[in-house]
Amino acid sequence: MKKYALVFFLITCINPLAFAQNLPLRVAIPSFAPPFVMQDSVNQYYGFDIATMEYICRTLNRSCEYLPMKSNELIPALQAQQVDIAIGGIVMTAQNIRRIRFSTPYMISQAQFMTTAQVPFTSPFQIKQLSNKRIGVVNGSAFEEAVSKMRINNARLITFERDGDMLDALRANTIDVALLSRLQANYWQIHSSNILKNIGPSFPIGLGFSIAIAPNKMILTNILNAALIQYQESQDYKQNYHLYFSENF
Repeated sequence: MKKYALVFFLITCINPLAFAQNLPLRVAIPSFAPPFVMQDSVNQYYGFDIATMEYICRTLNRSCEYLPMKSNELIPALQAQQVDIAIGGIVMTAQNIRRIRFSTPYMISQAQFMTTAQVPFTSPFQIKQLSNKRIGVVNGSAFEEAVSKMRINNARLITFERDGDMLDALRANTIDVALLSRLQANYWQIHSSNILKNIGPSFPIGLGFSIAIAPNKMILTNILNAALIQYQESQDYKQNYHLYFSENF
């Protein structure tokens, strides 16, 4: 614990203005991406990534100002310096590392295909069974990039601005399968009254779930990394993981 306090001390001594303790941390989030980001009846945000940010903001002695937007708007908002960071099931990829900064990953990232009982697949599932299928992904996501590299014969890639829109299309049978994170797929399989189901095994995607950071925020990146490591070793991390993900397994 002392080493993290030393990191904060050294950084703020080098440039006190960069720490800006009195300013809110502008946090872009997807408007709805359970179990990472959800919203209750009084428009308060919660979920694993919100709990993560609340811990970090307390550690940094700053408040979190959440700015909901479409998933494909998160990175452009960072590039335009409209927000400081973004979080919400964001997968770090080699492509996006060239455009923005990322924190150290706080969890491994895996992808999962999902379908409905109306779309038959034989067991064991193989990628070639997706030939001629309509595959839904969120626009600009790591999952869109992954499907485009799979070279599936005659597959039709359909993009959506929100996870919810994609899953509505899956229920309405306007797409055959959707690709999203394993944690999200498990959440929706449990909460869809058995309408949605996972197919095939999950597989690695990207370099892990991470906090996306505006490209000019080098000092903030260092501070966030120290806070994240402290968080991952805390009881809060274990409690939040159990709260939001235990039913996924």
